[in-house]
Amino acid sequence: KQWYQREYGKQWYQRRVRAMETKTKVVILSYLTLFVFLYFNLWCFILPLFEDMELISNLFPSKQYAVVIPIVAFSTAAVTIYTGFSLLRGNDHKITLRYLDNNDSNGLPPCR
Repeated sequence: KQWYQREYGKQWYQRRVRAMETKTKVVILSYLTLFVFLYFNLWCFILPLFEDMELISNLFPSKQYAVVIPIVAFSTAAVTIYTGFSLLRGNDHKITLRYLDNNDSNGLPPCR
């Protein structure tokens, strides 16, 4: 057996590995977010200062996308978050079946 299994047990090691995996995912996501933030800010705020340099301008899309991309991204995120919360909340509303009686055709349940 390994030293960590003798001292702490297998569960401790598994929790430690899961924690390290989570930390790795957080670090990768943080770097990705930082890259996107810096790229967008360079595109929107620094690129207009260097419009004459075609080499730098070729690294970025046209300016009209600077408005379209955030709108699409935020609206997609809002719909996704709303759908996620709706799914997590569950089905609180029970579906009521409408009973059709031969005598009553309005679709309401029969009176008893």
